[in-house]
Amino acid sequence: MATIRQYLRNLKQFRTTILDTQRDFVLSQEKEIIKLNLTNIDQHIGSDGGVLKSLNSKYTGFYSLSTELFPQEQNPLGPKKAGEPYNFIWTGAFAGNFEVEIDSSLTKIRIYSTGTGSGEKKDFFNDYTNLYGLPPKDQLWLRNEIMKALQKQARKYI
Repeated sequence: MATIRQYLRNLKQFRTTILDTQRDFVLSQEKEIIKLNLTNIDQHIGSDGGVLKSLNSKYTGFYSLSTELFPQEQNPLGPKKAGEPYNFIWTGAFAGNFEVEIDSSLTKIRIYSTGTGSGEKKDFFNDYTNLYGLPPKDQLWLRNEIMKALQKQARKYI
């Protein structure tokens, strides 16, 4: 049986591993986190739990008839039907280049895509302030999963 002093030593050791454990877990779940973000985009759910919305009124969030007719010549990966919400799929570059980044404090993650292009295309994506990230229900899932990983790690020190 360990002494109180040993428990305190173990607790200090565990405390030094908490942030590394969080980082390692998030990186191990990168594909799942990206999948959740893309699923929410497909369902037109923003990171705030609301509807995806552009700050630029030029982008209504719904395809027009001219948009439906225009891409038929360019053969995009996803259909563009007038009246339907944007599906954010043209070449696949946007959805295919999602990444998860952990900040230097190891306490926050950022989800983004390197496939947003430049110029007007980049502006289009940048005008959606709730495009990247997980809505509250998915944040809760991630927090719970991180807690499970931390509890598993803590058992090693008790």
